[in-house]
Amino acid sequence: MKRECVAVYLDFENLAISAETSSTQINALQIKAIMEFAATKGNICLKQAYADWSKDLFAQYQNTLLELGFELIHLPSSNLQGKNGADVRLAIDVIEHLHKHIEIQTILIGSGDSDFIPLMQRLQARNKEVVIVGFEHSVAQLIKRNSAEFKSMESLIHVEGNLTEKPQQN
Repeated sequence: MKRECVAVYLDFENLAISAETSSTQINALQIKAIMEFAATKGNICLKQAYADWSKDLFAQYQNTLLELGFELIHLPSSNLQGKNGADVRLAIDVIEHLHKHIEIQTILIGSGDSDFIPLMQRLQARNKEVVIVGFEHSVAQLIKRNSAEFKSMESLIHVEGNLTEKPQQN
């Protein structure tokens, strides 16, 4: 039996900042826990992470992401608030990939940003399963209610038994 194809898209800035502001024992983002969860959904056929990789908070994770086979999409900050437009780029990439890779059935988005609601609606209209992974405190309720499944980072780390360690600096 052929397993479904899963595409993983990480709004990495959202995840890393949420990890830093989490009130739990989690003080580093556990990317391997996300990937182990994604693998339960099917064959992971595409992996992309979006951030301004020149910033230390995000750059510290580059080696881990590369070892896990992620394509790192560099989006430098484009305004005074430090926003980089990752939401828009991620959404465009998802839609483009659906046209190129019709075998994708499940889209896992690592983020809690409610800006992804229109994307989620488009994906669901195409009969795609949308799974959201994020930190409980930073995922909008609207995202949780509109996804096929929401998995908190807190539960992934608890389930995996991973105690957090800061990634090694590059």
